Amino acid sequence: MCADKVDADVIEKKVIEIISDQIGLDESELTREVSFITDLSVDSLDIVELIMQFEGEFGVCIQERRQMESRPSAMGRAMLSIL
Repeated sequence: MCADKVDADVIEKKVIEIISDQIGLDESELTREVSFITDLSVDSLDIVELIMQFEGEFGVCIQERRQMESRPSAMGRAMLSIL
């Protein structure tokens, strides 16, 4: 398995863990296709808190906050922003 795939898998697992802890959902309910707003019913404050956790955990700056709030596959978009 190539290093990029391993890194993506590790990041995906951590992103799911962070979202699960923050939103209070079972990790099995979270996929790359899930939408923060439509599927998880999170509000803008939850999204800001998630982004801050992602930035702190992965040492990145996510510039696409507004897009993450409205895009249908926001969890997948968050992971791409981290990669």
